Amino acid sequence: MEPIRSDALYLLQNRGQILHLEFQTIPSSSPPLPLRMLDYWVRLYRKYDCPIEQVVIFLKQTKSPIVYVEQLAVGRTVHPYRVVRL
Repeated sequence: MEPIRSDALYLLQNRGQILHLEFQTIPSSSPPLPLRMLDYWVRLYRKYDCPIEQVVIFLKQTKSPIVYVEQLAVGRTVHPYRVVRL
């Protein structure tokens, strides 16, 4: 398993949770962003066993529909995260 390489992780001690920020300049990625967000969540939860707030921040304007995807949904698995479009 490859090491996790997230853009920013902050431990919010007063809330007992982790804030995970991902900064994107282009909408597409490999693996796709929703799958990466789930992978980050699982790895962080396994290691820290606390709530995790995930936010993807798109830094460039685009017309791609990918920037409006706010969850991974495969079968009965649904993993939501927040998206901010600048």
